[in-house]
Amino acid sequence: MALDIFSIQDSAGKAFDEKPALERLEGRIRRTLTGEINVGQELDKAPLHATRTDVFTVAPRVLINNSASQTHSLLEINARDRAGLLHKVTRALTQLGLQISSALVTTYGERVVDVFYVKDTFGMQVTHEGKLDQIRKTVLEVITENEVVVDDVKSIKIAS
Repeated sequence: MALDIFSIQDSAGKAFDEKPALERLEGRIRRTLTGEINVGQELDKAPLHATRTDVFTVAPRVLINNSASQTHSLLEINARDRAGLLHKVTRALTQLGLQISSALVTTYGERVVDVFYVKDTFGMQVTHEGKLDQIRKTVLEVITENEVVVDDVKSIKIAS
């Protein structure tokens, strides 16, 4: 069982308050949950629209903490927000064989700060250095995908 609570807005940053828009949204969510819509394919074919946040740079960062919990590894991700980022990150974590027990997903303007409580395939905290390095490298690749390094501190900006 999974319980997810989302606060969402339309493309103009406003609440969905008209009945037809709410019905379309509900239908797309239902078709996505039943597998009728493949989210990965939809995101891959969606054009990248320039937004006001494209002018900002955010230093990408992947931190793993095994001290904050006795049972989970905490994975903190900092990146520039963009459409599909959360889906790509969670897909990568799943492909790495990680179980996501819970997540705190936060956006501050153009900046994403997401924290995931994860376990390995055996339900244990991830402690093997090789696996931790693989997680860091893979997630960093995902959060910097389609972006270019613009200075030595690895600030990133969407490639035009």
